[in-house]
Amino acid sequence: MATDWRYDGWGGREAWIGYAGSWGELRFGTQFTNAYLTLDWPYGSKAQGNLSADFGAVNDKWKDAITYFSPDFGGFNFTAQYKIGADTAGTATAGSTLTNGYDIGVNGAFGPVAVNAGWQRQNDGVFGQFPVGAGGSGDVTKFRAVGAGASSDMYFVGARGSIGDFSLKALYKNNTWKDVGQKLEVNQYLVGGTYSVGKNAFSLGWQEVLDGKFNGKDMDNSVKQISAQWDYSLSKNTGAFLQARYHMYGTDTQLFKVDGSAGYKTDDTLRVLVGTWTGF
Repeated sequence: MATDWRYDGWGGREAWIGYAGSWGELRFGTQFTNAYLTLDWPYGSKAQGNLSADFGAVNDKWKDAITYFSPDFGGFNFTAQYKIGADTAGTATAGSTLTNGYDIGVNGAFGPVAVNAGWQRQNDGVFGQFPVGAGGSGDVTKFRAVGAGASSDMYFVGARGSIGDFSLKALYKNNTWKDVGQKLEVNQYLVGGTYSVGKNAFSLGWQEVLDGKFNGKDMDNSVKQISAQWDYSLSKNTGAFLQARYHMYGTDTQLFKVDGSAGYKTDDTLRVLVGTWTGF
């Protein structure tokens, strides 16, 4: 959907040309990053994507990317993505964000179990200014990761599988931002499960952004989230859903905004969403 801050023009979401064969697939152009796509689905499905995919040191889209998807090798495949670097250090904007970047992913399937791992690096980019309350002191400073010498790294490992009418998933993710003389590291994890019966599916999830470290100092800025969703199938491609997620915060000023939070306040928040979803 077009908004006043993204997807507000033709090709603003994705616009690429590709070539495919028995050797794999190669794409050039504006593309979502593969790390983001994996973190968003399947791990971020059922109300968990706001922290698994939208939070942390992962960029969701590159405007000048080259992407390779390998063929399947006995249940394994890999992806490799490179951002060429059309932006000049110091002039990148929130829409382009980087001078160059790398994204590597490995995926495997073993019967009913699938595993996924990925790493993404962003160089010389504009990552914003994040308020940091260090060591529980409430002393809020600004962590900046801007321009030449700044970088961020993100890696994750996840697994998912199904047993009868039950499906389960688990994910670990590490986020690190660096600038000259500054380092911020935040870990997070999630677990979730779904029980399907007839046209109904009931999902429950828990995830936590653990207390971070800013220049070696422990912070009390965790985010804990419990989520639940009820899905009802209306047709082959359309379903209705009721979704809720509840956030609990640490005592320090929050590192990032989470949906439903007012500014960077630490009051608990609840979001309830009712809607329909159609895939085609």
